[in-house]
Amino acid sequence: MHQVDGELAFWGMSLKGLGKEIILSEYGVGGGQTPDYKTPAAGPYQVASAPFWGVDRPYNKAKDPWSNSANKQWMQNYYKTTIEYAKRGGGPSYQVGWPWGLGFSLVAGCSRG
Repeated sequence: MHQVDGELAFWGMSLKGLGKEIILSEYGVGGGQTPDYKTPAAGPYQVASAPFWGVDRPYNKAKDPWSNSANKQWMQNYYKTTIEYAKRGGGPSYQVGWPWGLGFSLVAGCSRG
């Protein structure tokens, strides 16, 4: 959030200066590596570098980014850390509300077959 605040400062705004709780929405991590939604992340670095990209359907285990144990561990830690942060109401600099879209609306690794 410090980075977002720094970018807003360019426009003369500040998250801290708003005096409001920050609500995270559409929050999640996709597991894709490229903007065409066809390439699963090769490792945690790629997952973290592009959280907004996923892998398109139909489900294919070979393209499931979470079948990679390192990616899966990173994702689990990411959500665990986020939940703990939200339970505390944020941190000393930024107060946050419960992230209603915390990734659970998109189920990972499910197939009809």
